[in-house]
Amino acid sequence: MSDSGILGLTQENFNSYKAKIRKDLERSFGLYALGELAIESVGKRPDTRYGINMDKGKIRIIF
Repeated sequence: MSDSGILGLTQENFNSYKAKIRKDLERSFGLYALGELAIESVGKRPDTRYGINMDKGKIRIIF
């Protein structure tokens, strides 16, 4: 994990964070849901963005 902040993030650190997030999602929602919760890239370097491409209607916030 990076200790230099988001601006000092290396490719290795970024991939480590992605793997941790994927593992947390798998643990919380199960293997079946990972297809819908996959972290996807959009765009080309240097303007690549990453996120979870999910319909906003499927998101519920429970207090």
